[in-house]
This record gives sequence, structure tokens and C-alpha cells, in this order.
Amino acid sequence: MTNLRPAERVLNLKPRVRQELNSAIDKYKAINLNRGSTDFIFTNRLLTNLRVVADDNVSPSLHQYARSQGHLRLVNALAKLYNQRFRHNACVSGAIPEDLREATFGADRCINPLTEIIISVGGVDALSTIFLALINPGDEVVVIEPAFDCFAPQIEAAGGVYVGVSLIPPKNASGRVDGNEFTLNWDELELRINKKTKMLLLNTPFNPVGKVFTKEEMKKIADICIRHNLICLSDEVYEFL
Repeated sequence: MTNLRPAERVLNLKPRVRQELNSAIDKYKAINLNRGSTDFIFTNRLLTNLRVVADDNVSPSLHQYARSQGHLRLVNALAKLYNQRFRHNACVSGAIPEDLREATFGADRCINPLTEIIISVGGVDALSTIFLALINPGDEVVVIEPAFDCFAPQIEAAGGVYVGVSLIPPKNASGRVDGNEFTLNWDELELRINKKTKMLLLNTPFNPVGKVFTKEEMKKIADICIRHNLICLSDEVYEFL
């Protein structure tokens, strides 16, 4: 085949800023601060168990095709974890504390591990799958900025339109600024939403400034999504840090 040409959606993608940073890091032998490398180590118990399940003589079935939506033990464990975190009454024993009762939603049901949980190859793969599944060409996705650099190319590869809304740093700040001092301009957010808007992408804890959205901010975002009939895609990859 001659004159092989990539798909238009690939040709239109801009280089990621991470590529430029990594090139500069390699060139000048700088310390790489742009990668989110964790500082925790695996426990001996976990490493021992990994060695056991990797042994063909112990568990040969694990080296076959797995359930495409995720291993049953894993999706059930995640359903149990998030039922506890979301405080679903039907799934969690004991009364819900008064201060958490208002935040409880879907209290009459449990998360179904077979239909409501999918395992992906990392967060980037999950985001790409969601955009491809829900975004049609021309649909707009509102993204709170400064945003993780994979959001824009993934939205655009799905045919969507990236629409940024900036967090505002504190006024007259001098010296070190806490990430939680950044605020969202609610009027600007409302102005960015129109008939073409399909989704709002929320990232909390927020990469790169470190902001954790408050309960009041989350409720405001939820109200906006409900009022405008938007999908809220919540990227909470740093939830447990």
C-alpha cells in the first residue's frame, strides 16, 4: 500500500507538553518532577502473594483470558469498598452518622459489581474508553483548568470539543499558595455551557495544583450538571493519597 496516511483524528492531535518536558529532562539531565511517581513500597505479603499466583503449578487458570469487564473477585471487592464509602444503607451495616446523612445518595440500592464496575488498564485507558463511548463528534466537554495533559487529545480523538474553564488563584498572594485557595468562577462555568455541551470533567484531588474540592463546591457542580442535563465525569485518581 502506497501513500499510507494516518486517520485525520490522529493528524489533528497536538504534541503533549509532557513530551517536550521529557525531551528537555533527557537533554539537560534534570530531575523529573512531571511524573506522578508514588513513594510507597509494596509489602512483603503482597509480593509473596504475587509470586504464588504467578506460579503455573499453583494457579494455571489465572494465565488464561479473564472476564473483560474485570475479575469477579476484584469487581466484588471494589463494590464492597465503594458501597462503604458512598454509605448505601442497604449494603452497609449500622446507622449513618448525622453529618454524613445529607451526602448519602442512592441509599436504597447497592452498587452492582457486574453491571456498574469496569476494570481498565489505568486511568488514562478508562478516560479514553469513556470519551469514545459517550462523546459524539461536535459534543463539547467542559474541563476545569489547568488540566492533566491527556484530557484534550483524548476528547478531540473522540470527535469532541475541549472547552476550558480556569481555576482562579488567590489575589495578592505572595510566597507559597495552597492548592485549596484556588477557586472556580461559577459565572464563567455557566457561560461555557450551551446546547452542545455533553459533559463536565471534574478532577479532585486536582492535578496539578492539588486542590480538593469542598462539599459545597461539589454540590454546586452537581446542581449545574443536573440543571443542564450534563454527564459529570469525575476523575479521582488521587483519592487515596
